[in-house]
Amino acid sequence: MKIAARSSLGSALGLVTLTAACGGAAPAALAPPERVAATAPAPAPGCKRSAEHAAFVPVGEARQSATLALARFGERTIAFVADEEAGGLGAREYVAARGADADVVGCIVAEPTGLRAVHAGRGTANIDIAITGKAAHSGRPQDGCSAIAVAGQVLSVIADDGQRLVQRPHPELGPATWNVGTIVGGQGINVVAADCRLGVDRRLLPDEDIAAVADDLRGRIDELDLPGQASVTVTVDSETPAFATALDDPLTVGVCEALASLGLDPVPQVWSAACDAGFLHRDLGIRSIVVGPGDINTQAHQVDESVVVDDLLAAAKLYALIAFRLLR
Repeated sequence: MKIAARSSLGSALGLVTLTAACGGAAPAALAPPERVAATAPAPAPGCKRSAEHAAFVPVGEARQSATLALARFGERTIAFVADEEAGGLGAREYVAARGADADVVGCIVAEPTGLRAVHAGRGTANIDIAITGKAAHSGRPQDGCSAIAVAGQVLSVIADDGQRLVQRPHPELGPATWNVGTIVGGQGINVVAADCRLGVDRRLLPDEDIAAVADDLRGRIDELDLPGQASVTVTVDSETPAFATALDDPLTVGVCEALASLGLDPVPQVWSAACDAGFLHRDLGIRSIVVGPGDINTQAHQVDESVVVDDLLAAAKLYALIAFRLLR
């Protein structure tokens, strides 16, 4: 049996897999986190204590505790990937190279959640809508085709679809949403606009397919009564899938029990942000929980992005406890 853990702050992904191949049973009672190093038994013959794990936990006693505890149950593999904020380029490359693995029992995504367990999160997609018309002098607009006017019709389609989505919410994540974030078009006030471009954000629910979403939008636009000189092209620029792990899933239960053991809030949460867990969920079928040190609003995405050392130490103990609970 394996556990996968995504270790990151910002845009780096560390996927840690643990196998039960080293033999031996987990201890009947889990020692306090600060004493794990002293009480964890030696690994079975042939089981390696790999130095690679040092990248997963902070320095000092917490690192020693986590390393010994995790080494007791098997090998770990850590993969760090970049560009989570740019469409998950690294995560997509990782899942393509790894392939499905039935032995993986879960993924811990160490995004900054204030050490609270997030069991579900919406995904996101960036969609580019390019509209082409025909330029003309503004004194004779009938000689041209305003791409901006056509954009207005497209905006109405998006707004109407947004209202439709409100009627179909996810029980915990709420509805999928549209947001038009940018509009660029035209070349001058006295010229009929020959082009216009919309930058659109689409928040995705678990198991939504962005290709199907884009096709549906194209179909709705095709139903418009557009001028013959107008054309509309819908392109998906990037996507991060959504994910959801059931509240009664052993991964969710194990993480929440570990949080409670450390005196931390054990109540599962949902997230409006997107992260690389969606690729593991969709492409590899790996269940995920997002839990890590730091605050996504006040510490992440800042010029002085940082994590409090005490929170980092608490996270190291938490990850060791999660491993014990899932692999015993």
